[in-house]
Amino acid sequence: MAFCRYDYGEKGTAPVLSSVCPLTQCSFHRPHEWLLFKFDSEL
Repeated sequence: MAFCRYDYGEKGTAPVLSSVCPLTQCSFHRPHEWLLFKFDSEL
């Protein structure tokens, strides 16, 4: 799972990318670097 976002600034500027995952490249299309997320029914 990856929580990511693009922050678009003024027109003509590059967007700022942010993610909770430690990505090695500035791209959200790298699922092998995403975090594991597990649902557990036992509370």
